[in-house]
Amino acid sequence: MKIVTVIPIAKGVFKDTLTYWSGKDISPGAIVSVMVRSRKVSAVIVSVEEVSSAKASVKNAPFVLKKIGSVKPDVFLPEFINAAKRSAEYFVAPVGSVIQSFVPKAVLDSPLEIPVRKEKKHSAKNASVPKLKIEKLICQSEDEDRLAAYKSLVREEFARKASVFICFPTGEDVLMALSAFEKGIKEYTFALHGRLSKKALLCEWQKALKENHPIVILGTASFLGLPRGDIKTLIIEKENSRHYKTIGRPEIDIRKFAEHYAEERNLRFIMGDIFLRTETLYRYHEHELLPFTSVKFRSLGTASGTIVDMKAYPGKTAGKPFVLISNELEALIELSRRGNDHLAILVGRRGIAGVTVCNDCGKILSCENCGAPLVLHQKKEGRFFLCHKCGNEKKVERDGEERCLGCGSWRLVSLGGGVERIIEEISSKLPGLNIFRIDSDTVKGGRAARKIASDFYGTQGALLVGTEMMLPYLYRPIESSAIVGIDSFLTIPDFRINEKIFSLILSLRAKTQKTILLQTQGSERSMINQGFRGDILSFYREEVGERKKFGYPPFVTLVKISWDAKRDRSEKEMDDIAKLFDGHAVRSYATSYENTRVSVRAHVLIKVPQGKWVDEKILGKLKTLSPKYAISVDPDSIL
Repeated sequence: MKIVTVIPIAKGVFKDTLTYWSGKDISPGAIVSVMVRSRKVSAVIVSVEEVSSAKASVKNAPFVLKKIGSVKPDVFLPEFINAAKRSAEYFVAPVGSVIQSFVPKAVLDSPLEIPVRKEKKHSAKNASVPKLKIEKLICQSEDEDRLAAYKSLVREEFARKASVFICFPTGEDVLMALSAFEKGIKEYTFALHGRLSKKALLCEWQKALKENHPIVILGTASFLGLPRGDIKTLIIEKENSRHYKTIGRPEIDIRKFAEHYAEERNLRFIMGDIFLRTETLYRYHEHELLPFTSVKFRSLGTASGTIVDMKAYPGKTAGKPFVLISNELEALIELSRRGNDHLAILVGRRGIAGVTVCNDCGKILSCENCGAPLVLHQKKEGRFFLCHKCGNEKKVERDGEERCLGCGSWRLVSLGGGVERIIEEISSKLPGLNIFRIDSDTVKGGRAARKIASDFYGTQGALLVGTEMMLPYLYRPIESSAIVGIDSFLTIPDFRINEKIFSLILSLRAKTQKTILLQTQGSERSMINQGFRGDILSFYREEVGERKKFGYPPFVTLVKISWDAKRDRSEKEMDDIAKLFDGHAVRSYATSYENTRVSVRAHVLIKVPQGKWVDEKILGKLKTLSPKYAISVDPDSIL
């Protein structure tokens, strides 16, 4: 009999390792099914010991060992497990949860024997050849230039009998890139993403492992665990995308895991985008990262830019209407229609209006559940308020009378404009337009969005209106574009928000050939003007200066602890948690929910000096906290 230590691959299991027994001859790396409480989960074996060697520990154990279930051969490379362990420590997460993020559930649950394709060992005469030092590179240039560089690299790697993994943030990005890579090497190009059916996914996974020729994998992060030993280059494409953070707990930055994995496997590691994150560019300027191709700090576009200062237009005072569509934008729409050009309008928010405020006390109409601002929407049954944070819906009262919870007044005013409101305004001013729409209220999947984008490109003089969700579907250049309501992003409590606004402007500008127009209440803001000029270097210098001044990444690592607390006990709980980390740079605060009297969202923020994370003392204390505390390392927001 053997004593088997496993890592459970499941969310909600907070122990890194569990112990079972087996009478089978098994080895580390195998996948087994085990019972955890009352459910069956997959687990990876990390050690096997004869019962005679562990007799004392088994005898003294306070529990009865359970038997492992079915066994499958190796599914993981050892370096993948090592990277998962490192990332688990970095993000204060169970190792099994990290593994689960980078291997499809269909593979773990499949009864099929899916082989590991290990790297061929050097022959005796080549055994003395040393490993190359890991290369960490960046590629900051236009989309077409990056893809061309990647294709050239793939050809070089194929000549060296090596494979390449290009990681994309979403399945849509994979599909958009597929046609570019298939030319000439279609049979060696594999697209792996979550939109594949279980059967198709397993088929492609097996084919990718059985192919003897080097391959290029275009995949999302959940396929990084593909155990193919001849992969020598790992590319993180569109590195600035926020889709590189896993959803829910634990919160893992995929880019960090990928770097750990590259280090463990000694891979060439490349991060690419038209505009890389400030943290990444800082590492480049500190000579920690090297250029893969010439690093471009100015995005060269053909579009001429116009910034419309909306402060010059009257607000909703003295009976004058709140202006959503400027004269300049109206003229651009009409010009595009007459010239049979395609025009895309990026809107900051979905819905009809961004916020609804009380004209008497100035209070914003907020969600009763979580306190976030309610956004006005429209559907066939009538208008309703929707919370974009928790999904709570609130029907608009009959005759449009909705009272302020602060003072009881019914004089509520909807301000700003979402996608629905913009389309209403345009349709009333310029009837007969072919208008298409892409946002999460109307498009529920990539197939539907691709169909809308295809119809848009196939219709002369068409207009596409949408949120940032539409940007990946603009797969061909457009003649003109506009940005409306981008000021709404500035209400988001996120220290990276300037970077997001700059990136959105830069991305849309790169897709536009003739004219790009932006309506804003803050025409003097530097990131807007820098985005219009494609001036990446000036933005970076200003942004990194602000980050250093206020103590944000890359100059510190943020560790945020959050939990729901009773309002009358929140201060004591925050003090208790802050005292646990006494001696470190700690700040405690709560998110105040105006309409929620019972509880608040409490936070403790720890700032760890640059290069000092993982700090063993802080990590040890974090691991003592109960699961009610959500721990986020490198969070996007401090709230």
